[in-house]
Amino acid sequence: SEGVTTRAPSEGGNKERKKAEIFERWANIVCSRWGRTGSMLRRLRDHYESHAREEDNRAEIREDLSS
Repeated sequence: SEGVTTRAPSEGGNKERKKAEIFERWANIVCSRWGRTGSMLRRLRDHYESHAREEDNRAEIREDLSS
């Protein structure tokens, strides 16, 4: 559970990308022994990468509107 988060208007998806990196590292550690767990962790990585792109788009729109 992430709870409430804040970010600078121009920050984009940096927080989500950091989380995606953590899930990728965990997946690499466990995938050879626990393949399904590794797959689940990679799905979480994909979720956060997707959310990062959405936040990048929102930041770009905010920047365009403020110009």
